[in-house]
Amino acid sequence: MYASTGSPLSTFEAQSHFLSYASLKRLLAPAEFLRTLVDVRGALAFQGGAIDRVVFVAYLALLIPLWRRSRVEFAWAVAIGVVPAVTVGLTSFVRYAAVLLPLAIVAGEYLARPENHGRRIRVVAFCAGLQVLFFLLHANNYWVG
Repeated sequence: MYASTGSPLSTFEAQSHFLSYASLKRLLAPAEFLRTLVDVRGALAFQGGAIDRVVFVAYLALLIPLWRRSRVEFAWAVAIGVVPAVTVGLTSFVRYAAVLLPLAIVAGEYLARPENHGRRIRVVAFCAGLQVLFFLLHANNYWVG
């Protein structure tokens, strides 16, 4: 990269020109992240999407039972959830939440209990409806992160 562009870090410098660029500096500015968290611009906005915020709050809520279950899985879930959320400013957080396996395990254990059969059906129906909504939005060229 240095020979081609004159800077060995030019790939990182180029990222700053994108709207959703990630920056580790944002980890040092929690107040800025809190402002970003409450800055809702629309249900599915590229930046400021309400669905991203709802998924992030659900993520935070699932961290509590995960803490009780396993400190190692908790640390993993925080690292792979908080870092992307903060460094990218919650842009398309749904993408990052999809791979938070420790949280899926906690939710699965909760929903697997016999007394939660009704909730399990509602969660499956909600998730299927959300997938259909996202598919239709994507097929019509709307932003779906």
